[in-house]
Amino acid sequence: MKLAATCVTLCLAALSFGTVLAAPATPEETQAALRYTAAWASLASYGDKAGQMARREFTNDGWQYTYYDRRDKKSDVQYVLLRKPRDQAAPAILAMTGTTNLADVRSDLRTHGVPFKGQAVTGPEAPRVHQGFWDYTQAILNTPLEDTTKEPVLASALIHADEKAPAGVLLTGHSLGGAAATLTAVWLAGQGVGPEQIRTITFGAPAVGNKYFVRDYDGQFHLDRIVLKGDPVPGLLQTFHMGYVQFPEETVWQETGYTPYFPHSMIVYADLAVRHYYDALWGQNGGSFYKPAQLKGMSPAYIAPITVLADPDLASSADYMKAAVADRLAHTHGGAVFSENTEENPSFADLAIAAKRAGKTELLTEVIGVHKLKREEETYAVSVSQVWRYIDGHLLRAEQYTTDTKELTPLLAVIYGHDEVDRKENKKSDKELLRVN
Repeated sequence: MKLAATCVTLCLAALSFGTVLAAPATPEETQAALRYTAAWASLASYGDKAGQMARREFTNDGWQYTYYDRRDKKSDVQYVLLRKPRDQAAPAILAMTGTTNLADVRSDLRTHGVPFKGQAVTGPEAPRVHQGFWDYTQAILNTPLEDTTKEPVLASALIHADEKAPAGVLLTGHSLGGAAATLTAVWLAGQGVGPEQIRTITFGAPAVGNKYFVRDYDGQFHLDRIVLKGDPVPGLLQTFHMGYVQFPEETVWQETGYTPYFPHSMIVYADLAVRHYYDALWGQNGGSFYKPAQLKGMSPAYIAPITVLADPDLASSADYMKAAVADRLAHTHGGAVFSENTEENPSFADLAIAAKRAGKTELLTEVIGVHKLKREEETYAVSVSQVWRYIDGHLLRAEQYTTDTKELTPLLAVIYGHDEVDRKENKKSDKELLRVN
């Protein structure tokens, strides 16, 4: 890969991965779409259930996903590189993984400040950075890129962008990964890469340097630093090491809906990114009837209103669940027509008449169930079922998938369950979707 070939002008509207997001129309929608994409990329850098879901989202939309795991004497780094070769308006996305193993913990605990970029200390006001975070970042920047012929390491590829098209790179990460994303952006700024070429979005990232470091580099790159209220990690270093300070840019998110999860968890940040995106589309907090963008295709499907059967404490999540599923159906069934019937449980006869008028021959009914497990406190069972019928009433096919919320929030579990049903229908396999270096 020649990263420069994919690092084009950072067209914000084009950044959204089409599986989920429509082209933003307002600055608020653009920002929410960027954060949604960054959150999904940060999820994709992990190897858990949520990461698997995020990787499928990107891959189904034509992104190539490459995972790097590099170990040296100081760090064990993991990150993902996402690129979309067929879309020259799509930037490269570099997502760094947060703390996952003992080596990462050692990086977190190397709190000694070192001169940034290895420069000699010239005085008490010299910019210093967290040694463990800087070692981790250097290990990422020095990763060999085996499929490139001109840039031997990632650092060179990030700097030497195609002169005909300025570089466009989204740097993102969670926790330790967010610290590395920030330091990578600052390092690129120090190499002369302009702020218009790099955008950085972090989730729950700790401080990376002292006040002189922040003084020298604040404003030299685009940083969207997102923290969840109650997340202890962003302020942890300041508590135990008074020399570290955060960059002043900060967006504080408040948990919404029911969630028993540790507020530093990436799944909580990703859940909120989904909600904030749809809030931006609706122009208000809460929910609304949602009709996804009409995508090109020849699908014979007419899609009935999506039904969510959830416990009362999850009522505020129902509209987000419907919207997320509708967007995915629009992408996987291009040309499908969505019912505009807002009544609960419209009759099959009425839906069949509407489908026939729309020129469709098949009717899809999708039902989502989210109910608390009696034997496991604060855990929900999530089921997603699809029934396809011809408009004359004959059954075409039916699929169902059930999961739980031990590793996913209820909203993310619905998305995961829907994707599993879609995989069954299309008979896709993980081996076709994931390429690992």
